[in-house]
Amino acid sequence: MQVTRCLKASRLPDVVVRVFGDEKRISFRTVVLLGELSAQIGALKLAANAERLGPRTDLTVREILLALVDGAATQSGAALQLRLAARPGEDFVRLYSSNLKQLRQNVPLLERRLMLLVDLMGWNNSPSR
Repeated sequence: MQVTRCLKASRLPDVVVRVFGDEKRISFRTVVLLGELSAQIGALKLAANAERLGPRTDLTVREILLALVDGAATQSGAALQLRLAARPGEDFVRLYSSNLKQLRQNVPLLERRLMLLVDLMGWNNSPSR
C-alpha cells in the first residue's frame, strides 16, 4: 500500500507540487485528493490551474486544493457573507448569502467546492440513508 502511494506521489506534475511551495506539505491524503481532483477535472486542467496559481505558501493545503478546482484562490476578507443553517427535522442545510445574485451565477462552482470540502473533511464516508 505504501509503495502504491509513493508511486502516486512521484507521478504528480512538478507544476502541481510547486503550488504547495514545499513538497513536505503534501501528505499521502493530499496525494489521494489530488488524484481524485485530477480524475474529476482532468489532468491537463489541474496542471493549467496549478500554473495559474503559482507557488502559494500563503494558503493552507485545503485552500490550495479548493483553488486548484478552478485556478483561482479565494480572496480573504471578501464582502460576501454566508451562513449555513439546519433546522431540527429537516434533511437539508440552508445557505443564506448577502449576495444571492453572485451565488446564483456560480452554483456549479459552489457545488464542486462544497463536494471537495466534504471530501477534505472526510464526511463522504457516512452511510447513506
